[in-house]
Amino acid sequence: MAQDKSKSSGSLLIKGGRLIDPAARIDAPMDVLVRGGRVAEIAPPSKIRGGADEKFDARHLIVAPGFIDLHVHLREPGHRRCCGRGLHIRLLHAQHFSRRGLTGMGGMVASA
Repeated sequence: MAQDKSKSSGSLLIKGGRLIDPAARIDAPMDVLVRGGRVAEIAPPSKIRGGADEKFDARHLIVAPGFIDLHVHLREPGHRRCCGRGLHIRLLHAQHFSRRGLTGMGGMVASA
């Protein structure tokens, strides 16, 4: 399937959110400019040098790198298949976790 280049190459300015990034030692209100799906610039509010196709007001919200949960069970114990739709159930669990900020998961052996 061909990827829609217009969406992946666009830009988004996330304005005024509380950026928490332990690796960069940042815990402060910041603007984040995303271009082509990657962070292009981080600066204090209203200090980003370039414009953006879209803007998102993140005041009163936390902006952070994706979280990784290294211990995830994508099914309930003892329920190998649910009505023959085991993969469907695991996908629903993955959607549930992604809505909570997880961008990576380490599935446990019992998850198969």
